[in-house]
Amino acid sequence: MVVTAYNERLVGLADNIRRERKRAGLTQRALAERAGLTELTILKIERGQERNPKLRTIRRLARVLEVSYDRLIPPPDETL
Repeated sequence: MVVTAYNERLVGLADNIRRERKRAGLTQRALAERAGLTELTILKIERGQERNPKLRTIRRLARVLEVSYDRLIPPPDETL
């Protein structure tokens, strides 16, 4: 299976959101409710299945998690 840089960034985003959610002591349901999103959206993002998460969604999550949104988004791979 070929993993592209884009897929790696999705996995990085998923890992960062999951880590911050757990740090905040929130369930997926609680995070979804506080961010005004569905639990299914959180589930898909954390599994890396949300292929094109909107920046506004990431900002909502960051606000609830009390982190800057760029902390959730992994930096681009500089080796490309």
